[in-house]
Formats: sequence, C-alpha cells, structure tokens
Amino acid sequence: MAIFTDQFTTTISIATMLSFFKGFFTTKTDKTSFPKISLGFRGEDLEYVTENDSLDISSTWINGRRIYMDNLQNWKSNKIISSSDKEVIFKDIVEFLNKKTKEKPIVVINVDHDKELWENLCEQYKEQISSIEYQSEKEKDQLMHDNMLDNIRRGGSLIDGNQTITTEEQFLEYWKNREKK
Repeated sequence: MAIFTDQFTTTISIATMLSFFKGFFTTKTDKTSFPKISLGFRGEDLEYVTENDSLDISSTWINGRRIYMDNLQNWKSNKIISSSDKEVIFKDIVEFLNKKTKEKPIVVINVDHDKELWENLCEQYKEQISSIEYQSEKEKDQLMHDNMLDNIRRGGSLIDGNQTITTEEQFLEYWKNREKK
C-alpha cells in the first residue's frame, strides 16, 4: 500500500485510479456513441450525427415511411459525402428505422443522383426495405411547371422578385428564362 506524501501526488493518484476503474466498467459500446440517429418533427425527417459532422435526411410518412436518398450529397459542413460513407449511412438508417419504427422503409431513389449505388444497396438490404420508388429532377421540375401553370390558368399569380406573373404567356417566358440551380 502506497502512502501519499503531498496533495499533488494524491490528486494524480486518485485521477489515475478513477481512470483505471472506469476502464473496468465501460464497454466499447458505451464509448462509441456515434452515429446518433433521430427522427425529426412529427417523426418524419431524420438527423444523422457523427463525431465530426451531421446530415439531415428527408423522410416522409405517406402510406409508409419513405427515405429520400437524393439529399445524401453533402454533410452540413458542405464536405462531399463519399460513396463508402453513403453505404454506411444507408445501412445505419435502414437498421434504425427497422428497429425504431418497427417498419421497413420505402427507399426513394432519384435517378439523377447515385442511382446504381442506391440500387446495389437496396439489393444488399432487400430483406430490410419494403420497396423502391424512383423519381428524377426532370419529373419534379415538370410537376412544378404543371402546378404553377395550372395556378396561372385558374386566375392565380406568381411573384418573382419585383415581377408579378399573371398570364400564361408571361409564365412561359419566365419558365424559359429562369435560373437553374
């Protein structure tokens, strides 16, 4: 048994002993708390947090939980998400939803973003997903066009900056010249 001779030695020894005993009672799963995955407002969107970054993943519940893979492009820090990270995120999200919500998700693949990667992952985890749905930027763009044009035709208007669009001709000119992001 050691005899402590001064306050400094005692402080170091107690800290060392605490660290030593903490190792006995801490498991690897206690140390690894990442990723943290949670459901957002109304149980829809998902938040995926790692030790160094985070990501919001679009999800809806309309006749089944849908997760939208097209927004897995950049972390919140704007760093590009690598293909290997996308694979890990996909696996983590699918397992989380199966466990947390007790339902298999519908994976929505935007054909304009990593279609082959998402299809391969869906095949690999097919027992954990309900189905696959496809969409594309062109289809979303066409739907927006059709809805806006329908609004104008029914007497509505569209305001873009200082310009108010009220006729079909104005809308078609606006649509042709609008800035694409």
